[in-house]
Amino acid sequence: MQRYDSDPVDTAEKMAGTAKEVAENVQESVRSAIKTVRSGVQDRVEAAREAIQKLREKDARELADDATDLVRAHPFVAIGSCLVLGFMVGKAIGKRI
Repeated sequence: MQRYDSDPVDTAEKMAGTAKEVAENVQESVRSAIKTVRSGVQDRVEAAREAIQKLREKDARELADDATDLVRAHPFVAIGSCLVLGFMVGKAIGKRI
């Protein structure tokens, strides 16, 4: 039978120290991830606010002109979007009838 020279108390203290270090590293990683996510969310919220403000400043004619320009610049995306939207509306209406 093998005999271990280490003291169980010392081993437990070493394990507790290692567990504490791991917990601190995980805590710091989580804090860093939260800061990164918070910053990204704040940037997107600010961009959305700016976009909403720009839309509020435009009248219906300007919005229609912008939509026309977008369709002219990307006709296939516009057609595909309309097809998907039409399919979704058809599915929604079909379920209700």
